[in-house]
Amino acid sequence: MTPLLFVPGCREDSGPFVADWLQAQLPRACTLELLDPTRPVLAEWAASLRAAVLRQAQPVRLVAQGFGALAGVVVAADRPDRVAELILVAPAHPGRFDFLGAKPASGGAARDLDLVLSQQALRVRGHLLAAGDDTLLSSAQAAALATVWGLQLHTLAPGQGALEAAGLLRRLLAQAAAATPLAPSGGRRGRGSCLAAVRHYTRWQSEKPRSSRHRIQQR
Repeated sequence: MTPLLFVPGCREDSGPFVADWLQAQLPRACTLELLDPTRPVLAEWAASLRAAVLRQAQPVRLVAQGFGALAGVVVAADRPDRVAELILVAPAHPGRFDFLGAKPASGGAARDLDLVLSQQALRVRGHLLAAGDDTLLSSAQAAALATVWGLQLHTLAPGQGALEAAGLLRRLLAQAAAATPLAPSGGRRGRGSCLAAVRHYTRWQSEKPRSSRHRIQQR
């Protein structure tokens, strides 16, 4: 049986949270314990998830929610050979985050995750579940992400909650998982990988304030 791995979201997420319910229903499911949920740094989350996926003896089915969905996208982009299926539940929009976490309310972030994640065409089977009344991910945004990532879109009617989302997700998981991933080998690794790009911009953003202060001191 294909391993099933859940990736929870962070504190800033909204939308239906179903990982606990599903884990109770599916004893073989494993919930990934990511880093601090109050610190959504994509480079750290994606690296942790990739390590968990590579520890499995065979490709996995990933169910990821909120910010955890963005980590799932990075892993699927780089290692489609290790992802048999990807199901994103109420994914966070990449534009809400920069490379060090949630974008400040005042704005001013030099880069956001759209710079990397909105460009990824994934070679995996998958679905994107979105709530029609999600205030942080509009129906248009959900449709655009599903199109770019090549995932089947499922939009819940406004007013439907976690039980309806869990029911839909349960039906999707009841479907026979593909025995093999769409990409039997290959993927992006090293400097050409999505994770490498995320790490590059994370370092750039981390060093930018220090560089700015240094230039001021030199004047």
